[in-house]
Amino acid sequence: WVPAYQIAVWEHALTAQGHTNRKLAEQLATTFREKRLASQELFPETETVLSELRSMYKLGILTNGAPDLQRQKIERSGLAHYFDAIVVSGEVGVGKPDPLVFNTVLEQLAVPAHTTLMVGDSLERDMVGASQVGLQGVWINRQGQPHDQHYAALIHAQIASLDELYKIL
Repeated sequence: WVPAYQIAVWEHALTAQGHTNRKLAEQLATTFREKRLASQELFPETETVLSELRSMYKLGILTNGAPDLQRQKIERSGLAHYFDAIVVSGEVGVGKPDPLVFNTVLEQLAVPAHTTLMVGDSLERDMVGASQVGLQGVWINRQGQPHDQHYAALIHAQIASLDELYKIL
């Protein structure tokens, strides 16, 4: 459903600018998808950290979004083999921060929440959701952004890059 949605968004944007052109909307949606995938880059430490952690821990991915788009991104990243569970919210029917998607990952990994870290970059989705099911939330804050104090109790630890996980583990 993502391609149809993206075309509709481009049609709406074009119409708002006084242009009604379905063909152009289709071209823009295609170009956007291609450029987005081509510009996807891994952070430098990602593969090293995942490889090392994989030898000691079960790893999972929990991502919000449409299954086709998210699965394509994961496949293109070349990281899928590091993970024991990959859960896409669109396949579950609800997204983060809903506890159901977090519990789905825990069930697939067969691990208890109290021994599990959730590493995520979204306070609203990752840290809130992790807290609701008893996970320890690790906020990856690459830009050093400040946060509202009401999130402080939800953050077990804050890191700027994945290689800082070693000091937490």
